[in-house]
Amino acid sequence: MRIRFPAVGVLRLALAFVLIAMGCRGVPVTPAASPSATVPSPPVTPTAEPDMPTVTPTEESPARGGTLVIGVPAEPDALNFSLTRQPVSYWILSCLDARLIRVRDDNTLEPQLLTEVPSVENGGISQDGRTYTLRFRPGLKWSDGEPLDGRDFLFTWQLLTNPSYPASSRAGWELIQSVELSDDYLTVTVYLERPAASFLEDVLIGIGERPGGFILPAHALGALPPAAIPESDYAGLGHVSSGPFVVAEWQPGKQLTLERNPVYEADEVYLDRIVFRFLPDERELLTQLVSGEIDLAAGLPEWSIAELHAQPELATLVTPRGGAVASVAINLNDPASPSHPHPILSDVRVRQALLLGFDRARLVEDLLLGSVPVAASLLDQSLWQAGPESPAAFDPQRARRLLDEAGWHPGPDGIRVRDGQALQLTLAVDANPERDLALKRQIATAFADDMRAIGVDIRIVPLTSQAVERQFDLLLCWCDRRLTPSDLDAWFGSERIPSSENPGGENVMGYRSEVVDQLLAQQSVAVDHAARLKILAMIQQQIERDLPVLPIYIHVDIVAGRAHVKGLAPGPMTGIWWNPEGWWLSAQEATP
Repeated sequence: MRIRFPAVGVLRLALAFVLIAMGCRGVPVTPAASPSATVPSPPVTPTAEPDMPTVTPTEESPARGGTLVIGVPAEPDALNFSLTRQPVSYWILSCLDARLIRVRDDNTLEPQLLTEVPSVENGGISQDGRTYTLRFRPGLKWSDGEPLDGRDFLFTWQLLTNPSYPASSRAGWELIQSVELSDDYLTVTVYLERPAASFLEDVLIGIGERPGGFILPAHALGALPPAAIPESDYAGLGHVSSGPFVVAEWQPGKQLTLERNPVYEADEVYLDRIVFRFLPDERELLTQLVSGEIDLAAGLPEWSIAELHAQPELATLVTPRGGAVASVAINLNDPASPSHPHPILSDVRVRQALLLGFDRARLVEDLLLGSVPVAASLLDQSLWQAGPESPAAFDPQRARRLLDEAGWHPGPDGIRVRDGQALQLTLAVDANPERDLALKRQIATAFADDMRAIGVDIRIVPLTSQAVERQFDLLLCWCDRRLTPSDLDAWFGSERIPSSENPGGENVMGYRSEVVDQLLAQQSVAVDHAARLKILAMIQQQIERDLPVLPIYIHVDIVAGRAHVKGLAPGPMTGIWWNPEGWWLSAQEATP
């Protein structure tokens, strides 16, 4: 059984398989062997004369065998989901281990280790939201032949909540009050301390570079003291797998080789092996791809789109990273006196003018070749997209009218003035991550140019203090990590505003809304998915009205490859990593 989340809209269909056109031919991506795979085919331009018959080429069947070499920008720090936060580690783990539930390319949920996705409708989630029933598939095995079942879930919970174990995250697991196993260990009954809608995405579902959905082998780790597990070989060559591949060789500083898991029977696995080559220099990553030393380059930065465009022998898969949105955060309080409203930005008309006067579509066209979508909300293209379906259109005339209404009128130099004060604001730009700094500066400059056209003077400054200190008017937020509804609470809940009592607060805008606070509390316990989506829609609509942030564009996953790489089916929540068993190599299109 699959549970379908809402469709991610027209942009999803256009961008799940984006060909960087004008001379760049796409990798012909063959969907995984499933009727629900939905990867559009690239357009074909006929070369025959109009009156000549055309010949349709025979579709090539997936081939078994071969080695896929993937260049990645870092070496994994641990092959243990509970000890890492590193994206590359999660990519490799997605090839090694199956998840309890995975997210496919079309944003449907598919049980892997479980027989069904628990819901209120099928009885897998109790009406009060405190009890989850998980049913494991019978006959599952770890790569060493030992059975995989509910005992592994129980062990994972006990380990991750043990104070002596340095888990990178305990989110969701710490809510479990008790666990019961059936006599055959295939049914797990999980009792939570309180209802929590986030339990699904925190513990059960595999979303991008997040730990959800993975479990640990009790038989391999259970005899070790919790504090000793991080130093065990499980996080390296001794990793026991539940998915299509196993660790074969690790050459530190160079590459990691995976081979087909001989006991994995859930799906047909085509590749014999995958080699992950560690290439932290992005330009070297591109060089080896162009030269054919690697077959695929993953984790490419957004600035590489223009360079890939100039390589006709390559194709580029550009996929929206659902819920990862570059934006401008607006300080609603006076930086010099945080207990007081901002003298300019506390007026919603000014905030609306900033949004309407910002030509975001032109920005992504000029800087990113139009290959990324303008964002409508911070959960755009995610499992929980329920806000506006399309972003606000560029409308500088309306922006000028709003500023007029707010009392800001053009001065002699074109910059607006009210009561002798110029409409001048700072835009702080963080230098991290360094690889994206040049692109950030280009975005900031484009924003400043658009603002000057409507009479707003933007001074671009480096972020010299922590964002939580709120010493800025506007802040360019990169936020390239996929957000979940829990992140909405962290960003917009009134109790999350940074202060001396709450130095870790993430609501750097100082946004306060009783309506949003109430809705955030309601969605956190709404275990019925349809009901939760309705609440999330109201939250996103209220945030759109209040505009504490200006969404710019949705970050993208960029993968470039050679023409013989097949079976890639990237999705907004998982990139290409949800179906490594379906990847294969074409002998017909292999580079000589």
